[in-house]
Amino acid sequence: MNTRTKVRRYGWLLALAAACAEPVAPPEEAQPEPVVARAGVRYVATAMIASRSPLVVHTEVRLTNTTAADVEIRVASHCAVLLRVYDNARFSGRAAWDGTTGARTCTTLVRPIRIGPGETRVFAADARPDLARGRYWFVAVLRQADRDVHLAAGQADVDAR
Repeated sequence: MNTRTKVRRYGWLLALAAACAEPVAPPEEAQPEPVVARAGVRYVATAMIASRSPLVVHTEVRLTNTTAADVEIRVASHCAVLLRVYDNARFSGRAAWDGTTGARTCTTLVRPIRIGPGETRVFAADARPDLARGRYWFVAVLRQADRDVHLAAGQADVDAR
């Protein structure tokens, strides 16, 4: 296989790797809100421990159309929901664990999602954070085309493993 064929065949993989290296910027506001309303859509997130060994945190973001017309949003086609974990309720300082950084199979491609009047759509993901024993506060990040939504998603105690 010549070099030109390899570039054509594997170029998409290089583009994917480059997209995965981009971290999601932390929220502009100091403290993520538990509910965000934007352009007729109400965003609410929850995160809970789904398994303690290995530690798995299940995160859901619910989007509800609060208008009388269809609403279209554009979300990431892969890794629409990411998790950031803090060791304090103010979400200050560096995250104890940040699922928005590092290599993964996420892309920056987006897909349109249409939500009818009064309808709710749910986006979910599982994360396996490496955390010591303690209490942690979760932030769900919904990756959208125009601007990510950062939502306070609850708290939980992590036991020693």
